[in-house]
Amino acid sequence: MSTFHCRVSMLLINRSRTAVYLLIALLICGLLLGAVYVERLNENRLEAEARSEVQKHLLTVRERLETRLVSDLQLARGLVAAVAINPQLNQTDFERAARSLFSPHSQLRNIGAAPDMVIRMMYPLQGNEKAIGLDYRNNPAQFEAAERARISRSIVLAGPVKLVQGGTGLIARMPAYLHDNEGNEYFWGMVSAVIDDQQLLKNSGLLDADLPIEVAIRGKDGLGADGEVFFGRAELFDEQPMVSEILLPGGYWQLAAVPRSGFFTADTYTVLVRAGYGLVALLLLFAFGLMARALRSASKAQVQAESTQALLSDSLKALHSREALLRTVIDEMPDVVALKDNQGNFLLSNEAVARLYKTSPAAMVGKSDADFGVPAELADAMRQNVLDVIANGTPEVVFEDSLDAATGEIRHFKSIKKPFRDANGDDQLLVIAHDITDIVETRKQLEESERKLLTILDNVDAYIYLKDTEGRYQFANRPVRELWDSEMEDIVGFGDESFFDEATTANIVRNDRTVLVHGQVLRTEETNRVPATGNVTTFQSTKLPLRREDGSIYGLCGISIDISERKRIERSLRESEQRFKVAGMAAYDLIYEWSVADNTLQWFGDVDRILGYKAGEVSGDLQAWFALVHPEDLDTVADRADLHRNSTTAIQFDYRIQHRDGSYRYWSDHALPLFDEDSRPYKWIGVCTDITDQKEQQSRLEYTAYHDMLTNLPNRALLSDRLRQAIQQQDMKPLSLAVVYIDLDGFKEINDSYGHEIGDRFLIAISKRFNQVLREGDTIARLGGDEFVAVLVDVEDSAATVPLLKQFLQLISQPVQLDDLILQASASLGVTFYPQAEAVDEDLLLRQADQAMYQAKLAGKNRYYFFDTEHDRSVRGRSETLERIRAGLANNEFALFYQPKVNMRTGDVVGVEALIRWLHPEEGVIPPGLFLPVIEDHPLALDVGRWVINTALAQMEYWQNLGLDIPVSVNIGALQLQQTDFVECLQQLLTAHPDVHPSNLELEVLETSALADMSQVSQIMSDCQAIGVSFALDDFGTGYSSLAYLKHLPAAVLKIDRSFVRDMLVDPDDRAILEGIMGMAAAFRRDVIAEGVEEIEHGELLLQLGCELAQGYVIARPMPANELPGWIAGWQPPEQWRQVANYRSTDVLSAEMMG
Repeated sequence: MSTFHCRVSMLLINRSRTAVYLLIALLICGLLLGAVYVERLNENRLEAEARSEVQKHLLTVRERLETRLVSDLQLARGLVAAVAINPQLNQTDFERAARSLFSPHSQLRNIGAAPDMVIRMMYPLQGNEKAIGLDYRNNPAQFEAAERARISRSIVLAGPVKLVQGGTGLIARMPAYLHDNEGNEYFWGMVSAVIDDQQLLKNSGLLDADLPIEVAIRGKDGLGADGEVFFGRAELFDEQPMVSEILLPGGYWQLAAVPRSGFFTADTYTVLVRAGYGLVALLLLFAFGLMARALRSASKAQVQAESTQALLSDSLKALHSREALLRTVIDEMPDVVALKDNQGNFLLSNEAVARLYKTSPAAMVGKSDADFGVPAELADAMRQNVLDVIANGTPEVVFEDSLDAATGEIRHFKSIKKPFRDANGDDQLLVIAHDITDIVETRKQLEESERKLLTILDNVDAYIYLKDTEGRYQFANRPVRELWDSEMEDIVGFGDESFFDEATTANIVRNDRTVLVHGQVLRTEETNRVPATGNVTTFQSTKLPLRREDGSIYGLCGISIDISERKRIERSLRESEQRFKVAGMAAYDLIYEWSVADNTLQWFGDVDRILGYKAGEVSGDLQAWFALVHPEDLDTVADRADLHRNSTTAIQFDYRIQHRDGSYRYWSDHALPLFDEDSRPYKWIGVCTDITDQKEQQSRLEYTAYHDMLTNLPNRALLSDRLRQAIQQQDMKPLSLAVVYIDLDGFKEINDSYGHEIGDRFLIAISKRFNQVLREGDTIARLGGDEFVAVLVDVEDSAATVPLLKQFLQLISQPVQLDDLILQASASLGVTFYPQAEAVDEDLLLRQADQAMYQAKLAGKNRYYFFDTEHDRSVRGRSETLERIRAGLANNEFALFYQPKVNMRTGDVVGVEALIRWLHPEEGVIPPGLFLPVIEDHPLALDVGRWVINTALAQMEYWQNLGLDIPVSVNIGALQLQQTDFVECLQQLLTAHPDVHPSNLELEVLETSALADMSQVSQIMSDCQAIGVSFALDDFGTGYSSLAYLKHLPAAVLKIDRSFVRDMLVDPDDRAILEGIMGMAAAFRRDVIAEGVEEIEHGELLLQLGCELAQGYVIARPMPANELPGWIAGWQPPEQWRQVANYRSTDVLSAEMMG
């Protein structure tokens, strides 16, 4: 029996073991299925929570976007009312009405008005000029939306679109349909508000980097789901997003949003559930393993352990589930949830609180609001509020502010605070706060929009009011309140009988019933009398029904314009029209009527006779009259003719019209419009006056006002104007202008000796000579007496003016023959230049030139003097003074450079010209043109001249010792040549250098030098020739006494000025001058050398003309003395010169053989 029981027991144990294993397998399968099921439920829960969160954020974004968009559209609607009030408003009126719409919180970029679909007005105008003149009908990108708005008669929001003035934006098209005085409706045009789409998106939070959702918007041009995606990814609409819509005028936008991290992300709860399932599975496996081994001893204990383990697992799962659910619900709530103790310290907080204070929920436990950056005053108030609510023991709802630690902004909250006691009896406070910041900001924006709209209505030049269906006023703008001298509270709720007399009230009520009962738009004139003031006013009133969404009428909007003055003017114009015509015919040469409708012109007066034509030739044909208008005035007349079609103001202009004899007469035309009932010009009354005599008299007066009547030169007034213009033009050029003050020396003696008549004739003769010096653009004026001023434009520097100044002196000093009298005078010239280092005007320049002129007189007269300004320093090169030049001479800072002179036919070097250079220790090599003019008339020039001759002789002596015997020419100034001891000084210098033969020294004299005593100079030159020194006339051909110099001065060589050589290849006149000089040289048996040979072609032509000697850059530039021997050794003439020389030699030989 015991064996049987053992076997039975073993069998039971084995079966139990098998059952246990089967049970383990089933439990594992159940756990796996349960895990999958719970995981799926958790995913659904997370996705539902994520979609709820996305929907919340999406609704917030949509609310912001819609609120800001509607706010901007409400503001723009106010301009449509301004257009209805004043359809003829201009840019200034438009800017005044639109300016108040713009604020830092507005997304409006600009607002434009397009009468007849063409943009004419814009605010702001700056930056949007390109949009002016845009015709929507010629712009396909914008015409569709504009046309849709016109047809639908409602606002159409288009865009985003590319703007003509640059960038993109949303364009709200608001059609303006108006009514004329007869009640006929017409399309006035379009009012467009451009909304900055990027600013709108930014202000709505769509561009915030911390926005937890990704948003896309489609429905461009209000086409909703059928429109293009204009913000975000287009693919987002295919990712099962949360969708919302924004209703627009004439369409809608569709918004789609998904969380940036996806709809499902495993959270802490999910991880805990998975971990719990794994732990339970391990525990169960372990427990069932123990049970399997324990079954051998006690099946009952195993069953009991299994039951206990199952209960423990269920308890653990329930505990974890409730805890995770509670934590998730608290943390995922968008509202602030916090639990505080009776000291205001945090016991518990959710993620919303932690984000607000930029911390974590765990870090907040045991701390107060002050510990997270809340200002002490605000933190104390929050703590006191906790204590007060706990003390009262009743829940409270309060509105309070808190600091967002992340952004530093103050957030607004609506808080529910409930006090209670915990299990230990301690007082605690539960706080649930809802963030209403967006609602508060939106309310502020709406209030601001309403305030701006009221500002617009109060500043519109019209009477605007709202009434309910009983005729009681609900709103009245400022003009209405001022009309009745009442405040808003004294008007709202009262009818017209409170403000007008009985007859006026009855008429207004009758008109209002047409709008309120029949729903018609009424445009009519109303004549109202205000008993309080006794004033009777005529209004142009427009009354519109106000409808609810179902179409029922709840009131009317009235807009009235005071047209009393216009009606009075119209009556006056009609009454005075005939009187005006009669008065015009009596007072003027001609009167005409121009009909705008048929473009006909009717003359009152014999226009044909006045112009010398037969009757009807001009008066009967408008085109014949146009044909007689002077060609230069035709555009002006045509423009004024066009103005007759649309202008509302007087038109006045002058023009020239041709008489039959071919002369032109000046006519003055003055026309005034006559207006029809619509205030449009339908006829013009004009008068024409022949003002030819006045014009001619005016021209004579203008000439007299600006010219000297003795010499006909410009006077001081015209000089001042021309000098001012020359200064302005010179500011745009790299060159300078010179002001030359000219005062005649000895003129007083002529006046005193021969009388004023002879003196006047002498001044006239002198003034006519000035034109020989002046170039194109220069001016010469007479200031009075014997004072003249010349303005010389486009001069390079002071050196460039020297030839002109010398010509002035020479021309003035030439004798003047008047009858049997031969009179002569000289002149003192004062010169100044513009620009200068400091700002100067024309008056200062004249004073400077005047001062310089007196310096010239003090220096001996018959000379010029440069005013000592910054320009004077620039002429002398880097601000050098006479003392500096004298010091440089003493310090051996000057040197001679030598430029070779060659025979172009043979290639021989026939001599060199010594040219002075200043080797300035700081400024480098300074050419003579920058310092020689400064000392030209100064005794220092004599020292420099002696130094040049002595240095040249010493160099010749040195070259001779090297075996180089070469003639040297030296430039001599007029002051040095005219010294009485010049020959004696020259002999002393030659004696100091006995190895130099005097015949190798040549002195060059400028032909343009002011040689006052020709006979004295001729004698000096003859004495020099007696000791072997020869002379050359430099710059020959530029003076006015070339023939006289050639005849009286014993110069062996003529040096042709470089100005003739430079342009002889292109200027036939210069070539003719060269040929003339060559002829004179041959006739007087003088040698000729050409200066300024800078191109090979110059030499070729000179050889063809018979000039063989030359110097210039194409041969060699001036060089230091030590370089000359090497240059001579390597010099070879160009091959072209040799060919020309050979051809010329052949031609000469042939001519001799033929002779």
